[in-house]
Amino acid sequence: MKYLFLLLSFLTLSLQANETDDVYRWVDKKGVVHYSDKNINGAEKVRINISPSHKIPAPSTSITSAKPAPIAEKSNTKYQASITSPEHDSTIIDNTGNISVVTNITPAFEDGQSLQLLIDGTPVGEKHQTTTLLATNIDRGSHSLQVQLIDKNGKIIASSEIITVHLRRASL
Repeated sequence: MKYLFLLLSFLTLSLQANETDDVYRWVDKKGVVHYSDKNINGAEKVRINISPSHKIPAPSTSITSAKPAPIAEKSNTKYQASITSPEHDSTIIDNTGNISVVTNITPAFEDGQSLQLLIDGTPVGEKHQTTTLLATNIDRGSHSLQVQLIDKNGKIIASSEIITVHLRRASL
């Protein structure tokens, strides 16, 4: 049974690395169940869904708006921040401990404003001028993620909802 679990784990990791999600299953004459990524005669196709949170998103452009808002609007602007990837309660498998976070800020924020990633309520890394943030060497386990939009004076002007992710890293 443990060998079957190891085989399935290996196949799942292989599928993620190859960007494929097809597995074929068959039972031999002795009643042993086999799995493969190649279509063997008599095998049935098994579909494995891979969460998009395991894929690193394409790099984003700068979040600084091209046209600054008039000064009268700056003080009245209501910003909203959200985390678009990874999804809440998703599992990330990364043996290096990297978590890539994609955010959405509306409206586009201005020069002097930046994003700060918080993991478990603690700021991680430097403030950023892009909507894609990367946290490195994070310990395995469940973590809460949040992003904050900060103005040039250091005041928090928008915060995302807190989401939970589960980071899996191989252990010795």
